[in-house]
Amino acid sequence: VKTLTGFSFVHFSNHDAYILKERVAENGNKPGSHISFHAMIRTILYWKRWPHFVATALVFGTWSPFTTYTPTIFTTLDFNRSEANALTAVGGFGTLLVVVLFCWLSDKTKMRCLWVCIPTLLYMIVLILLRELQQGKGRWSKFALWTIANVFAVGYHPGQNTWLQLNCPSAEERAISVSLWVMSAMVGLMCGSEIFQGFDASNYYPVGLLAMIIMVAAGLGVDLIQGTIYLLHNANCRRRNDHSLIHHVI
Repeated sequence: VKTLTGFSFVHFSNHDAYILKERVAENGNKPGSHISFHAMIRTILYWKRWPHFVATALVFGTWSPFTTYTPTIFTTLDFNRSEANALTAVGGFGTLLVVVLFCWLSDKTKMRCLWVCIPTLLYMIVLILLRELQQGKGRWSKFALWTIANVFAVGYHPGQNTWLQLNCPSAEERAISVSLWVMSAMVGLMCGSEIFQGFDASNYYPVGLLAMIIMVAAGLGVDLIQGTIYLLHNANCRRRNDHSLIHHVI
């Protein structure tokens, strides 16, 4: 796969490329390859995957205040609008590095639950440090704290998506589950846009940050519940000697 620059960032072996082409051709030519109503209802009612959606709504919702208010917060630190926008981009670049790192670790170790929970935990710790340490600090210290929070805000997110998709046994369930996951993320973002309020702005949103910490902690708890559900499910499958339904957990 090559980009506009001509450099290749994704490499498939000849064997992998052959399998990919055959699967695309098979799914495209299969009669009734559209998503059936029955598959949609079955996927929606499969409660064992719902913690993925709840955790995503809770934790991803806390990203909304950062995307909306970070440039404005930086302007209150005596940076002009251009400087504030440029400084905001530092957090975005750091986010890319963090996401790639945690995705690589998740894929390398195959410990899907672990590499969703660790980035979420780190994000919660960073939010606590931001709330507790920013008061009385200079503008560059505040900039550093807010930037680090931005960097860790979505480190768990691609890993959550991968973990969900790996536990969908069919293309139909995968498509529907990812749609539900995206909807959950959007609901979280819409609700998260109300976290920072005007009365809280003068002190750099301590009440809003407390709400975000609680949401992230709740999301981490739900992720642990998700892992526990899969562990119990897998133990039950092994007792029945039905290894085809084993879920990816850790």
